[in-house]
Order: sequence, then structure tokens, then C-alpha cells
Amino acid sequence: MEKSIIEIEQESNELLLKAENYKITNQETYEEAGAYLKSCMELKKKIQKFFEPTIEAFKRAKATAEQGRKEEVERMNEYISPVESAVITVRNKCKYYEDEKERLAREEAERLRKIEEEKAEKERQRLLEQAEKEKNKEKAELILNKAVEVRAENIERVRPEVKKVTNLGIVRRWRWRIVDEKVIPREFLKVDEVKINKYVVEQKDKSSIMGVEVYKD
Repeated sequence: MEKSIIEIEQESNELLLKAENYKITNQETYEEAGAYLKSCMELKKKIQKFFEPTIEAFKRAKATAEQGRKEEVERMNEYISPVESAVITVRNKCKYYEDEKERLAREEAERLRKIEEEKAEKERQRLLEQAEKEKNKEKAELILNKAVEVRAENIERVRPEVKKVTNLGIVRRWRWRIVDEKVIPREFLKVDEVKINKYVVEQKDKSSIMGVEVYKD
């Protein structure tokens, strides 16, 4: 087997050397090139035939290995599946807990805001009554101005009582939805190019869209 490899290597190197030194100068050498190329193709087939058995063996081994790998992955996933389900279940419960804490914090902030607004309203009413009773016009006006300026105290955002825990692997992504597209700022809007193009193609030189120049090229 090694002898055959050595013979093939010698023959292929000889052909390469001959190709590098080959000179086609006339019809005779031109025709000889055909015979030379034929010998090259014959050697190529000889080399392919020599390596074909081992290549096929590797193909079969690879197919067997790939099938075995797939089967083993399937077995592994059977054991992993319950674990992943457990992770998802607990993470969802953790998310629900966090959401509930957020909800309670918002409710508490709203409760405190209402208390402050009620206090502000009572103070306004007290000042209005005081201004009404005040006989001095200038003092009454000052009290009225003070009543107008009464504002509810700013309520700082109530933080949910949730201490960070490691290994939860919870990822939160901020999402959005449109609730009133009429009030969306212009910088967040996109021009409907398809609609404009359809309109211009139909109307041609009669097209009239504010902020759009219609032309033909």
C-alpha cells in the first residue's frame, strides 16, 4: 500500500515537472500535449480509485456518528425538558410576584397622591373662605393669589419592596403599544412611501401633497 502511494507521488511530481518545462512551439509538440493531458487524466483516475475505499469508509462512519449524535441529543433533551419546564414555571411565578409588587407600589403612590390633593384642596378652600371674610381688599387679593398657588406635594415614586436575587435569570424587555396615534410626535412617524408612490403614479402631474415635490425623470 505504501509502495503504491510512493509510486503515485513520484508519477504525479514527474507530470508536474514536465508541465512546468513543457514548451509548445509547433504542431508536433501541440499534438503531444494531447497525449500528455491524457496521461494526466489517467493518473487522476488512478489516484481517485486508490483513495475511494477509505473515503467511502469515512462517509459511512460519519453517517453512523451523526445518527448516533442525533439519537443521543434526543435522549438528553428528554431529561432536560422537565428541568426547563421547571425553570420556566418558577420564573413566571417570580415575574408575577414582581408585577404584583409593582402594582401595589403604583396603588400606594396613587393613594398618597389623592391624600395630598385632598390636603391641597382643603387648604385652597380655607384660603378662599379667609379671603371672602377679609375686609381689606389688598389682603384679600393676596390671600386669593396664595390660594391659586396651592399645589399638592410631589409624591416620589414608591419603590416595590423586592430585593434582587441572583440566579433567577429573569430578563425584562420594555414593550410598547399605540393607544392614540393622533397624538404621537412627528419624529416617531414614518412616511408611507408606498401610498405616496401609488398616488403619484395615478395622478402624475396633478399630484399635490404638502411637503412633497412630484417630478419625472
